[in-house]
Amino acid sequence: MAALAGVLWGLPESELPYRLMSLALAASWHIKAFFSRGERRHPLLFLFMAAAILFFAGAVRARIESRRLSEQEAFYKSYEATTPGQFDYALYLKGEGISSEEELNEKYNGYSGDDPLKRGISDLKKGLASIIERYMSPEDAGIYKAVLLGDKTDMDDGIKELYQASGISHIIAVSGLHISLIGMSLFKLMRAIHVPLKGSAFVSGLFSMLYVSLTGSSGSAMRALIMLICRFAALSRSRSYDMVTAIALALLLLIFQRPYIVLQSGFQLSFLAVFGISFFGGELAASLERLRKRKLPAVMGTVFSNLSVQLMTLPAIAFHFFVFPIYGIFLNFIVIPLMSFVMYSGIAVLMLGALSDCLGASKYMNMAAALAEQAAVAAGGLGHYILKLYELLCSLISSLPGNRIILGRPKHISILLYYGLILAALYMLGLCSKQGFCIGKCQLLDRLNIKRTASALLMALSIIFCPLLLYRRPVSEKGLSLIALDVEQGDCFIVRTGDSLYMFDGGSASNESIGEDVLEAYLMNEGIRYIDKIFVSHGDDDHVNGIKYLLSEESLVEVGELILPKAAKEGEDYEELKELFEARGEGQIGYSERYMLLGLDIDDKKEPLKGDEDRAGIDADIGTDSGTYIDALKGRLDKANGNIIDDSYILCLYEGNTAEPEMNRHSPVYLLRYGDFSAVFTGDMTEDEEKEFYLETEGLREELLPYGATVVKAAHHGSKTSNSDILIKAVRPALALISYGRDNSFGHPHSVVLERFERYGIETLGTGELGAIRLRTDGEKLSIDTYLH
Repeated sequence: MAALAGVLWGLPESELPYRLMSLALAASWHIKAFFSRGERRHPLLFLFMAAAILFFAGAVRARIESRRLSEQEAFYKSYEATTPGQFDYALYLKGEGISSEEELNEKYNGYSGDDPLKRGISDLKKGLASIIERYMSPEDAGIYKAVLLGDKTDMDDGIKELYQASGISHIIAVSGLHISLIGMSLFKLMRAIHVPLKGSAFVSGLFSMLYVSLTGSSGSAMRALIMLICRFAALSRSRSYDMVTAIALALLLLIFQRPYIVLQSGFQLSFLAVFGISFFGGELAASLERLRKRKLPAVMGTVFSNLSVQLMTLPAIAFHFFVFPIYGIFLNFIVIPLMSFVMYSGIAVLMLGALSDCLGASKYMNMAAALAEQAAVAAGGLGHYILKLYELLCSLISSLPGNRIILGRPKHISILLYYGLILAALYMLGLCSKQGFCIGKCQLLDRLNIKRTASALLMALSIIFCPLLLYRRPVSEKGLSLIALDVEQGDCFIVRTGDSLYMFDGGSASNESIGEDVLEAYLMNEGIRYIDKIFVSHGDDDHVNGIKYLLSEESLVEVGELILPKAAKEGEDYEELKELFEARGEGQIGYSERYMLLGLDIDDKKEPLKGDEDRAGIDADIGTDSGTYIDALKGRLDKANGNIIDDSYILCLYEGNTAEPEMNRHSPVYLLRYGDFSAVFTGDMTEDEEKEFYLETEGLREELLPYGATVVKAAHHGSKTSNSDILIKAVRPALALISYGRDNSFGHPHSVVLERFERYGIETLGTGELGAIRLRTDGEKLSIDTYLH
């Protein structure tokens, strides 16, 4: 009670629930003795701890949502995720305990303050990095700095992506393997030279603490450090080391210090991997040994450890990364054992390089310094060839069919069912491995060996079918949704209806990796693996650089049809898009020719809506599930005579200016219609093209938009050189969607345009302020949801 009072005294009210949860985790640590049966740990302990962690994670997430305003809100706001599936860097910074630009700069550029210890560690890290750079090739140096020093800034992007695609990216993160290897190696070395046990443990633990601080103190490294210190403490007192106790203590201390760390992928993967090895793998091997009535071969221990790590971490991998590299399971059998040699090689380079520098300071030791220098180069050679082997194996794996499976982000209930089924199957296997349990005294079944067969079959089926729970199939859209993704300074609009998906543009002027970071991340988050059609308004990067990534071989998403502006038929500016698409060989290329009609692939086609009232536009309620009715279109043309009768389609109203070289002027105008809902996409058309559009389509607009459009995509991100009065009169929208980057240097959207929209009574929604914007309609009602507010 005294300890409880001490922990709670003086804490801010907002911190109280999270400190209490840490105490609950501490209690679960001590409950182990109650649930244990001899040396065998009861699975209910781990179920209790898992429930506590999940409850804690939910509390932290609720805290994030409810406390949007805080002292650091302005800092975190510039790093927050603004689109579903996008990496939430603000949440990562909260987990790291970073709340200012100074702390962030310190993390990546080194400490520059007055603390002598921190400055010394920062200078030491820079010195070690310079030794690696001096004795290794730039490519190897980037990997070694990531592996040994936790600095990935200079690592080759191609190698990083290759490792990630092959499922071995964990080797470049300073984790338990690195900390344990370095700490225990030092401990054994000191014992070999007859240093006392307690002295060896103390020095090794202190060195490990300094090393973790030098590498950045990531969650996985801190977990390994706490567990290693527990091991040293047990050795120094001649007591047995209990891994589960060490895990629980590490979990308690880390969450108590930094509550948000529990939501980080690295933290989750690290703990799940250790739980898999210490509990799942051990219990599985022990149960199978009891069933076989003899010990398993030594190689099976490695197999079970790797299998248990993969099974326990799979939900976290799917939740955070959406993709599972299936061949990585087998690749890790080779990569992980060789990683020790890579570490030793790097450590040898650092030691010999430092020795060469020390000897070189004396004019009498030049020969010795030269020998140490050559030895450092030779030591790096071993690691170099192992890294080349990694690269070769990853390249081979990447060339195999189906090397990566898009799982999508699984739902929380699917994750709970996954772990529940795995633990239940393991528990039943343990029970069935006991003599006489489950089948009673039936000698016939004993002779037929049904007990072993049933147990093994149950476990095998769980391992095979549990991953299917995590596979997310795209939910068929009931009605139609229009999503404006926040791509910073650029455009990307996605239309989903039924099982079909259409994309209008996809690029960013402020983020070169927008295709991977936002477009593909959104699609994979939703479990989407196929795009029916991509519409390109023009060839500027802020509209197509993300599309180029989706069309490249690196992307797992397939595209059925690419529709370019009519100017692309002869224009060389669009050749790269054509070549990328043709190289994939997945579909065909079309052009935005006037009155080109594209029927939407809708599962549940409705009867045409009927209405008599003469009202223009809508008055939608933002953030609600319902809006007001949109009037039906009275005049509909006959498709048999070249006109339209279907009430759901995408139509090219204006094919763009094909005579001008400026690509903004190539932008066509598309009309999307779904029942009474209509949206007009304008690309980056200028005021001159807006006039042409007004004059050329007057009759057609009277038939298709007698009461105006529901939504218009503001031309050119809300630029004052577009969005003229004549465009508004032509479209007469109720809503204007503006895609622009927050605090962009172009001044988008311009105040003149916003005032013009307001004067015409047009509501405006912008991605720079609201993040991703989703409009949903059933053809009659409209609801609007935004990602940030």
